[in-house]
Amino acid sequence: MERHGFRRGCLIGNLGQERVALPDAYRTALVDVSRGWEDRLTACLLPVGSVRARDWARFFWTGWEGAVLRARLERSAAPLRDFEDGFIRLIMAP
Repeated sequence: MERHGFRRGCLIGNLGQERVALPDAYRTALVDVSRGWEDRLTACLLPVGSVRARDWARFFWTGWEGAVLRARLERSAAPLRDFEDGFIRLIMAP
């Protein structure tokens, strides 16, 4: 994001923000992509022993999309780092 002056974000997130203006087929496709990302992250979290891997994956993608939006707004990578640090602390907590 820094390389492009924080003018670019996540295509799925950008389209999702405009979903009201999009046909239902687009909304369905965006939801499917999001669920696919959650599935992939869930598979990554399972080996580290997280019994709540699916919950963490959903939380991550919801928060990450918000961090991307805020990074674009502030033109700063700080929201991305803040979210990453907080997420790691949460999933690693005993």
